[in-house]
Amino acid sequence: MRSATRLLMRHIGLHGRCDCMRTHDERGRRGVLLRIETGQRVPLAERPQFQAYFQRKLFELGVLSERDRGAVQLVLFDADDLAGAASAPQHHVSSRRIAGIVRSANPGGAGELAHGQRVVQLREHLSARRRARLDSDFSPLQAASLTELSPLGES
Repeated sequence: MRSATRLLMRHIGLHGRCDCMRTHDERGRRGVLLRIETGQRVPLAERPQFQAYFQRKLFELGVLSERDRGAVQLVLFDADDLAGAASAPQHHVSSRRIAGIVRSANPGGAGELAHGQRVVQLREHLSARRRARLDSDFSPLQAASLTELSPLGES
C-alpha cells in the first residue's frame, strides 16, 4: 500500500513522506489511514479531493479490497501545517485541562464518571499492569559483559 501511495504521489507531483496503516475500530470495521507530510502547499479547501483521489486510485490499482473502499482516511500535513507545528509553544498542559475541553465540546454525558473516580480507575489499571508485568517472566534487557578477543589468526 505504501509503495502504491508513493507511486500516486509521484504521479501527481506531490513530494514528501507517507505512512500507511490498517485500522480496526471497536465495532470491527476495517479501514486504512494514509498520513502524508509534504513541504509543498496543499490548500485546505482542496484536501477532501485528495482523499477521494487516493481512495479511488488505490482501489483501481487493486491495493484496496471492496470492503476497504470507503474506509480510507487521509491526513495531510503540508508546509504550512509543519511550520505551525514547529513554532507551537511546547508548554505543559494538564490532563484536567484536556478533559475539560472534551467535556465542554461534548455536553450531555450523563453516564460520565466524576473526575476523582476516573483518576482512581486509571491508577488501579496502571497498578494492575505493573503487578502483572512483575509477576510475569519479563526481564528488561541488561548490558552484556565484554569478552576478551584474541588477535586474528591465533587460536
